[in-house]
This record gives sequence, C-alpha cells and structure tokens, in this order.
Amino acid sequence: MTEKSLDKGFELQYKSIVFDAYGTLFDINAAARKSALVSSNSLLKSSWEGLAEIWRKKQIEYTWLQNILNCKTDFSDITSKALDFALEEMALAEDPKLRENLLDLYWTSEVYPETGQILNELNVLNVKLAILSNGTPGMLQSACVSTGINKIKIATQNSIKNQNRPCAFHVIVLLSTRPVDSRSK
Repeated sequence: MTEKSLDKGFELQYKSIVFDAYGTLFDINAAARKSALVSSNSLLKSSWEGLAEIWRKKQIEYTWLQNILNCKTDFSDITSKALDFALEEMALAEDPKLRENLLDLYWTSEVYPETGQILNELNVLNVKLAILSNGTPGMLQSACVSTGINKIKIATQNSIKNQNRPCAFHVIVLLSTRPVDSRSK
C-alpha cells in the first residue's frame, strides 16, 4: 500500500484491522531521537539509540512482571519507571528537565513515516481501525491527536488485562471502545 495509493474500487478482504500502538504505529525511538537533536548534552547526542533501547526493553520487562504478579500498574507509571532506569543506566539521570522532556515527547509520539498514509488509505476503504494497547487512554489519545491519527478506536488495559488473553479478542470483536476525541485526555 505504501508504494502506490489504493484505488477506491479496490476490495480489501478485511473489514477490521487492530494495531498495537507502541512500536507498530508510534515510533518508540522518536522521543529519544528528538530530544538528542535539540540537546546540548554530548552523551545524549551520541547515545540516544541506547537510551531508547533500554527504555523500551524495561517497559516490556516491567509490563511482563506486572502481568505475572497480577498487579494493576498503569502503563504511564511503567513508562516513567522504565525511563528512570534507562537514564540511570546511561548516566543521564542528573538532568530532571531531560526526563520531563522525554516523557512529554513520548506522550505526543511520532508515527512511522508510512503509518499516516496507510491508515488514510484504509479509512478510504471503510476498514474499521482499532488500537489494542496496554497504554492508558490518556497516553493513546494524546499520541493519536498529536500525530493526526483519527477515525480509530482504542482498547486499553482498562478494557483488558493482557493483550494475549482471549478476552482481548472479545474486545476487538465488539469494537466497543470510543473513537479518539481531541477534547479528552
């Protein structure tokens, strides 16, 4: 779909498509990359990729741990704790403004270059689109609004406990979540 635009007469075999948010639609490295571009910190400029990698790895590990322990920690807290670990690991923890900036950039995420075009083409084909994520409604709405992703429904950890459990698929089938609304957070 990215090489040439779809013809309106094109018939897609799927009527609904569900995406994960972070790492599929939203670029998980964008916050660290953008922060490094405007930073005067030479360590951040030279190691932002390592920071992004550790941050994401800890996010996933902390999420798995929360699921194993059957704990209810929201993903924004997990994201913050994972960032704290990554900043400490990379010797960047001494700058509280950096932490704040990275979290703000994560909430107003960036999509991968092809994402917008593909979602627009799927909308033209009247495909129902949804996000299934452990992100919080506020995080996902903020990311969708800031990136221009609309006409997409969101199913979050409030709807389901774990994306891999059968109840997650029930949520997908119902698509009973609310569409992104730029007025709510």
